[in-house]
Amino acid sequence: MTNEVSIAAAINDGMARLSSGIGSSQNDSRRLDSQLILAQILGCNRAWLIAHDDDNLNQVQQSTYQANIEKRAEGIPIAYILGEQEFWSLPFRVTDSVLIPRPETELLVEEVLSLHPDRAIQIADLGTGTGAIAIALALENPNDSIIAVDKSIAAIRVAAENRQSLGATNVNLCVGNWLSGFAPASLDIVVSNPPYIAMGDEHLPALKHEPTEALVSGADGLDDIKQIIASGIATLKSGGLIAVEHGYNQQTAVINLMLQAGYRNIVGKQDLAGQPRVTIAERP
Repeated sequence: MTNEVSIAAAINDGMARLSSGIGSSQNDSRRLDSQLILAQILGCNRAWLIAHDDDNLNQVQQSTYQANIEKRAEGIPIAYILGEQEFWSLPFRVTDSVLIPRPETELLVEEVLSLHPDRAIQIADLGTGTGAIAIALALENPNDSIIAVDKSIAAIRVAAENRQSLGATNVNLCVGNWLSGFAPASLDIVVSNPPYIAMGDEHLPALKHEPTEALVSGADGLDDIKQIIASGIATLKSGGLIAVEHGYNQQTAVINLMLQAGYRNIVGKQDLAGQPRVTIAERP
């Protein structure tokens, strides 16, 4: 870039770099990523960029933009570059210490809300990461008490930032291993988006920038789900619910695990793409 580079030229340069990298494949995606990166640097939105595309960038803005475009070309997810990802129409801070919240995980929130009793309840969100599930549920039902658990201290710190910025005062954060610290029959709902990818899965290379411990769970991807299901039956109150996200090809296995553990009224749910994504069950 020269000293006199317009916003329009910078966007075009960014798209050209991304076309030769591994971060963005489609033209629309390359343009969107370039715009989002530059908009954050300038402290504006995409509409402002388009309306001011003949404005020039200063040297610092150009250098920062080039550096972030390079990160994206190397395959670093745009959410990590921006430090933010939307979930449940809320802005969540993300770092490379946490899994990036996915749109399909909103199904967990929707299902828990649809089954919510007409009273304040106790909920545990296991493997909370950014705190997205816990905070979304907490803001929808501010009288509930929600404990968000993660074994990663770095993840809990990110969740704490999101709890503060989004005002989810009814979320308590806890460093722990799944349900190990909970008393018997103490919870109304257990919800979790745990690691569920199998070791050696072909999709893992595309996820190399996200924390492996938040993705991979044993040879079949079910190690953590097995623990959650097994411990949930004792930790839930009678009539309490467990809702677990899993891989598209794991629902039958999850249903069988729930049956073996003694749950009843087991129901599988599909995401917006029509893939089996969430399974819900009730403790007798």
